[in-house]
Amino acid sequence: MQMLRRGAMEEVRRNLNRGFLTSHSFTTHFNNEDGTLITVVYSDCPEFSFVLLHPQSATNPTVSWKTTESPGRHFTSAETYDHPRFDQAFNSVYGWADRVGEEIVLEAKTHAGTSMLEELRRNVAKTADNLYEPEKPFTEEELDSWMAQLQSLLSRMNELELKNEIQNGRVEQMSRELETLRKQGTKIPKRTWLKTAGNKILDLLDSTSKAALKTLAEGAVKAMLEYKPGPQ
Repeated sequence: MQMLRRGAMEEVRRNLNRGFLTSHSFTTHFNNEDGTLITVVYSDCPEFSFVLLHPQSATNPTVSWKTTESPGRHFTSAETYDHPRFDQAFNSVYGWADRVGEEIVLEAKTHAGTSMLEELRRNVAKTADNLYEPEKPFTEEELDSWMAQLQSLLSRMNELELKNEIQNGRVEQMSRELETLRKQGTKIPKRTWLKTAGNKILDLLDSTSKAALKTLAEGAVKAMLEYKPGPQ
């Protein structure tokens, strides 16, 4: 029976680091004598596991490489997949780890994040409606002031991305979207612009961990919503 070399074991760990979780969130075992080549378990929820089995082994008498993954592609319970090639089976650990991260985020959002986000969305709408002359476009000066507030918030979110609490690349994508929106700031009503910008930010927060969301909600987002440039 073929054994994984150390480089392949490290590649598994690198795959586990590609999402917002890290390899330290999992326990891993390799090269079991019964034909279980890889076992990965999410430490905080052992029901979430990934197992890769050798073909024609004690644990897998079939001719295919086999993985058993929980959460599966469609259900949280374990789903079993046959792979004609080893590389396909081996690389599927990344998709599994990504699903684990997704389940964690959605679970946290269900318990605590949703109500907080909904309150923030209401505050965005209230702030936008209470702008000075909300039906008119921003002046360049007003727009620069609001963009500075949003950029400050993005900087804080970038710190969270570096800590893997926000999916890699999302902050850069948001920055590009806000820059595109900036070009419309002197053409559309202020309330429309701020509601759009604020909800884009909140959509990004919707994908963060509960702790990251709470930190931003209590700090930078609140400060942004309390910011009121222009005549009062």
